[in-house]
Amino acid sequence: MIRIAVASDNGMVTEHFGHCEGFMIFDAENNKIVKNKTGFEL
Repeated sequence: MIRIAVASDNGMVTEHFGHCEGFMIFDAENNKIVKNKTGFEL
């Protein structure tokens, strides 16, 4: 399993990792997303 963090602002992906309000977390296994979590705010 691999865990991927994606920077987000207002629930949308943002390219500014250092200035984002939070993160979306995805767990992937066998090239498929098996779990996602949102709302991890800084």
